[in-house]
Amino acid sequence: MGEAGGGLLIGLQIGKELLLTDLGAAGLVSPYHSAHIQSFYLSHGDVNAYAELWLAGPGVLGCRVDVYRPVSRYRPPPVRLVVLAVTQWAAPRHSWCYSSGRFDPASGRLAVSLERGPWYQLWLSGHAAAHGFGSDLAEIGPWLAAGAPNRVAHYANFRHVPPLFWGALVLPLTFVKTAAHAWALVERVPLPFAPGERLGVRDLKASRDALWREDKRFWRGAPQLGRGGWPAHWRRGLVYDWETTRLLVAPPAGIFHGPYPVWMAEWPRVVLAEGTLDMSRLAYADPVGAQAAVATLFSDAVGAQVPCLWANGGLNMIAADGAPCGTSPAWCLPFHNLWLLWLRNPDPAWLVVIYPHLVAYVRWWLAERTDAAGWLVYQCTWESGEDNTPRLDPTRSGDAVIRDRVRPVELQAALAVCAEVLRRFALALDRPAEADEWALLYQSYRDRTRQMWDSATARFRDMDPATGGWRVADDSDPYWGTPAGAQISPLQLLPLMYGIATDAQTAALRPHLAGYVAAPWTWWPSWSYHVAEAALAAGVPAVAAAVAEAVVDRVYRQLDRRTRDDGLPLPGVAPEFWPEPAPDGTLLWQPGEAYGWGANSGLYLLRYLIGFQEGDDISGKTFTLRPSLPAAFRTPGASYVVRNLALRGAGFDLAYDPQPAGTLHITLRRHEAGAVQVPGQAVEQVGPVARWVAAWDTSYVVDLT
Repeated sequence: MGEAGGGLLIGLQIGKELLLTDLGAAGLVSPYHSAHIQSFYLSHGDVNAYAELWLAGPGVLGCRVDVYRPVSRYRPPPVRLVVLAVTQWAAPRHSWCYSSGRFDPASGRLAVSLERGPWYQLWLSGHAAAHGFGSDLAEIGPWLAAGAPNRVAHYANFRHVPPLFWGALVLPLTFVKTAAHAWALVERVPLPFAPGERLGVRDLKASRDALWREDKRFWRGAPQLGRGGWPAHWRRGLVYDWETTRLLVAPPAGIFHGPYPVWMAEWPRVVLAEGTLDMSRLAYADPVGAQAAVATLFSDAVGAQVPCLWANGGLNMIAADGAPCGTSPAWCLPFHNLWLLWLRNPDPAWLVVIYPHLVAYVRWWLAERTDAAGWLVYQCTWESGEDNTPRLDPTRSGDAVIRDRVRPVELQAALAVCAEVLRRFALALDRPAEADEWALLYQSYRDRTRQMWDSATARFRDMDPATGGWRVADDSDPYWGTPAGAQISPLQLLPLMYGIATDAQTAALRPHLAGYVAAPWTWWPSWSYHVAEAALAAGVPAVAAAVAEAVVDRVYRQLDRRTRDDGLPLPGVAPEFWPEPAPDGTLLWQPGEAYGWGANSGLYLLRYLIGFQEGDDISGKTFTLRPSLPAAFRTPGASYVVRNLALRGAGFDLAYDPQPAGTLHITLRRHEAGAVQVPGQAVEQVGPVARWVAAWDTSYVVDLT
């Protein structure tokens, strides 16, 4: 039996009317929600209420409530704050349940617990006029109507597990002219009312103010869409993506001595694939913070392969034979993400820290995940990232050992990518001998990959070690709704990157790329990212833009919904993946919430539609712009502004202004002094503002000097 969860509920009693449940119908909105602070606003008659909630410390949820009521010549109705500490199980564990509720008159604190705990302890900044306990929110109204009789303690034996168990403090608000306020906190504790130093108003205020300052710091540098041409749900959608990404950078805990990335909020484990992808995206807004989290990820992991694990050091992905596993060098392109992170902020001190761990990672895969002939293999499909895929495992078990079943093409290509990135990093660190070693390893696995080309289908294919031929899976067993998923995967496009495929192979594979701009590949951030990055490398940026067009608007519309009870994932925070409803509106797969890579729509917007891509030469500040906005956005008269783009310490704002005859004006406003050069273009620059006439779907190399 797991521990019970808990939290805080806030309600208002205005006169005799209680506002506690179904506040959405009463007009509750959230005008501000970041990774750190969430605020709520409710208007009821002449009373306006605001509440802010934040994590005030480990296991401590803080809250400030401000209530405004106009001065009246008549006696206004009294307003009471009703604050509840609640505890519940996510699902019933058995048919019996025991609960405990206690009130401490000396401190004014109240605590509730289910079974073996923990306790959830509640405190208010003002003197509560009443306190009570119960097992159903429907009991609170009658309790208040009966005069809210006090109970110092309450114990209950439930024949059936209740939806929750609550303890309430009731605080009459004292208005100074038109305003009243109160502070509250609920903390998760092993024992209630323990002696020692206790948090109070000063602590709550200090923690809240620090988070506000951090929010402001972040948003001074984060890319944002300007008002004007952009649809409102796109402007807000990008905000949701940044805040989801920030949310999943955890503070130091357990084995991790610095901030570290977790894959999702509900199950905060460390995963190499998601961690590098999320931090590569965060680098658009906070490159220093992103690099710090990556450094912790590699430095403090318990194994060279960076196994999936929790902050307590416990492993979370183990194959059927007991082998610890982490995500592979192919899944989500981890070394490619690190290369992009380096290009955005080439910090030598960071590279010195992570380079030895990258070397150890590659050597581990060569030692532990190669067969007798030197081909890289997966231990299980969990390790591949494509859980239960019949392409790799006919049993679709997830944990079954498959290292003798298949030689996946993406693993050979991924090892070549790792070697090439390590070669570039070794050169950046002035280690030419090591660079030569990596060049030879790249050549070896590049050549292996080229052998896995099937000219009959014009695709790279997996090999069957038992027969020496191509691996063929059973088409009758679809994967993610499509029989094609049993045979092919976007991961098999990886040879298009870093010069692995021959020119002839690349030319033959290009016509297939547009076929990947379809479900289920566009449902998953992992798959669609592979498609788009392979398309860029193959010289088909239009396919990358099509991927983004298939994702961004659809995802941002869902993220920006005004209601949360429609059967879809919670709005305002990125989901695990982006499935499309069936024709009858049914969502056949339900994504998790607050999942890092679900925020990749923001990367698609900046990298594939704005077309902002970093140059490889870190000695300068050169990048490419390829304006590829959807056709509906190309109407003259609109202006599409992106603020706070940056590269290697140089910041700028960008505007795309559609013009007649398929042209546009590109305007770049630098944040610091310097020239803007665009080879082959007549750039007009006045002060920090540069402008030139451009064509849609055309690449422009921009150099900031």
